[in-house]
Amino acid sequence: MAETARNEYVTAILNVVQAAVFAVLTLGVVYLSYNVAMVHGDILAAYPYYKMPDADFTNVWCAGMLARQHGLDVLYSSQGFLAWKEAYFHHPFGSGDWLYPPPILPLGYILSFMPLPVAFYVWNIGTFLGIGVVLRCLRMPWAVVLLVMFSPAEYRCLCFGQFGGMLGCLAFAGLMLAERRPVMAGVMLGLVTMKPQPGVIVPIAWLAARRWRAIVAAGITCAALIVFAMLLLGPRVVSLYFTNSAAMVARTMQAPFGAAYQTNGVSVYWMLRSLGASNPVSYACQLAGAAAAAALVYRAWRLPGANRIAQIALTLILSLFIMPYAFAADMVGYSIAVVALAWDRGWRVTLLDGVLWLWPGYIVFGTVLTGVLLTPVALAAASVVAWRQLKGPSAARR
Repeated sequence: MAETARNEYVTAILNVVQAAVFAVLTLGVVYLSYNVAMVHGDILAAYPYYKMPDADFTNVWCAGMLARQHGLDVLYSSQGFLAWKEAYFHHPFGSGDWLYPPPILPLGYILSFMPLPVAFYVWNIGTFLGIGVVLRCLRMPWAVVLLVMFSPAEYRCLCFGQFGGMLGCLAFAGLMLAERRPVMAGVMLGLVTMKPQPGVIVPIAWLAARRWRAIVAAGITCAALIVFAMLLLGPRVVSLYFTNSAAMVARTMQAPFGAAYQTNGVSVYWMLRSLGASNPVSYACQLAGAAAAAALVYRAWRLPGANRIAQIALTLILSLFIMPYAFAADMVGYSIAVVALAWDRGWRVTLLDGVLWLWPGYIVFGTVLTGVLLTPVALAAASVVAWRQLKGPSAARR
């Protein structure tokens, strides 16, 4: 009896310590995120009474405006796009690179009919609430929904009007629905091709699980988005992307490590670059990491009787090992995975779960403090957690 009481006492003390550390880390990430939002991006005086961040959403809005003006040659010219933005807003910009694939241009086209600040808030509010609606439609409990909506990764999306939140949620929804509603799941994954980082590994999971209808639906949706962009903007939009944007992506990727955008990255490639490795070595390690991630996902979805939540979580986490060009704002799918794993264990959580959930808010701080991009280490830890739950009982079956 005395030993049992002592063990319970020690466990209670450890729980209090873990809760206190998590509380401190949470306050820290709130403070750091606020400062990153204020310092990491230049502030653009878009209109006399509004200020907007010089970030992805502003680029998408400007791209939509140029698309409406039949200015694709300007859009796909780094110097031309930079000059156009500076002339339009009477404000200097850091870059004129347009890196997004064609399927996102129709969205920018539509959003550009609204003033930039209005479009920014419409997009942010719509996607923020949309995440909640999608997760609730999937019968996720409110605790999961709120922890995702108010996660540091989603905060990064909201600060700069980025797309990782909604697209990561669609990737999760597609994986959840593939067995029961494969066509809808495929359509959701097809929509993710607007910025494909969150969903690029999903077809491997579906190939392993023999979800042929979902794969076909995703391919048709992706093709339809590309055809729609070509019909709306002209067939040259695809060739301009592959000839011009590809070079811009390579230049951005291969710049000497230390630029602000790189310190917020998540890829194996940038981790190796931060360690001083050359481009060939970094690309080789990135390729090896991507191959290992693909193999693990395939294996996980071939396991008989595997925990479905753990399979989905592992897929979303390992998706970030595939693409060399990804950032904290692309980690909302990862955040859904971390939270879903905790829910699936009946909320038996440790400090590691809290650290993994908070990590997207600490990426920049960790990189600047250590000089090394540590995010792949966090992703590996989260992958181990998911892999260990593959054979465990699932709340989804209870």
